[in-house]
Amino acid sequence: MIFEGKVVGMFVERKPQQFTYARPAAIVRTFISGVRDRPSYAAQTDPFGEIPQGHRKRPPELTARDQLASLGLTLSDDGFVDVLENLELPLVTAYLTAKNDFLSKKFPQRKDKTALMISAQKGRADVVGELLKRRPKDPDGVYVNAQDLDGETALTLAVIGENGEKSIEVVKMLAEARVDLNLDLDARDNDGKTAIVWAASKGLKTVVLLLMDNGADFKPEKANRLSPLIAAAAVAGSRQPDIVQELIHRGAHKDFKNFTDGNTALIEAAVNANIENVETLVRLGVDVNQPNRSGSTALGLVRRKLKEPLRPITEASFRFIEGKLTSAGAKEK
Repeated sequence: MIFEGKVVGMFVERKPQQFTYARPAAIVRTFISGVRDRPSYAAQTDPFGEIPQGHRKRPPELTARDQLASLGLTLSDDGFVDVLENLELPLVTAYLTAKNDFLSKKFPQRKDKTALMISAQKGRADVVGELLKRRPKDPDGVYVNAQDLDGETALTLAVIGENGEKSIEVVKMLAEARVDLNLDLDARDNDGKTAIVWAASKGLKTVVLLLMDNGADFKPEKANRLSPLIAAAAVAGSRQPDIVQELIHRGAHKDFKNFTDGNTALIEAAVNANIENVETLVRLGVDVNQPNRSGSTALGLVRRKLKEPLRPITEASFRFIEGKLTSAGAKEK
């Protein structure tokens, strides 16, 4: 409570001063302005450069805690995560200064994600940059390659987040600093997907190219790896044919088989009725008769689909693909 008063004889008559709380947004602006404009202790020194009595500098972590408390923000995991996802960088910085444990901690309320993962998924390049500057000594890349309960890393979460240019900026920041960070571009999640597989399946051509340029594995040789080419071919979309073409031009194995069912990129495109992807793959010379693990070819699987009840537009797509495969010399198996 704040008091004001007047002298009455030898005593001070005090009465409470009424005040109101500012709105949260106004508080945040006031906080940020205060952080930026507050004069340093050096500016408060006397002409001889000595710190005046009563102006000794407090430890930064205590100052940060005071600042957060003044805004009604609690120094808790939930409070930090909320600020991390929604508010400005100065508040995130204040939390990190007040309690350095937040830097590497995994938050169970976010599937064991770290601050770096949460920020990457939100596309917050400014916060990601601050966290990387503050990261602990990490010669083995444990910090940047940490995984959440789904096996996702900060890099894959930046791709999954799909925050447009913001996500691209985060991916670029991480990928281009891969050597210094000891970043694993090919870390696999619980489903075996890498960052480039996610990007290809979502039609994120810029991200696919960025990851390839920085050394991501886009032509797996091992049977237990997922192929970004197959991931791109399986999904319909205006950008998918360009990704398929770019991957093949750069050397991706055209007839690589999925380790789960042995499907090739052509089979995935055909059974998902992706006309443009089928046309692109046939034009680029894939083996139209390459069977999957059960011995079925793309044409055989398409003709089985045509025996099922289908919507007219889906049936028309399968008919077109059947004709395209037949004209390319495909056989039914």
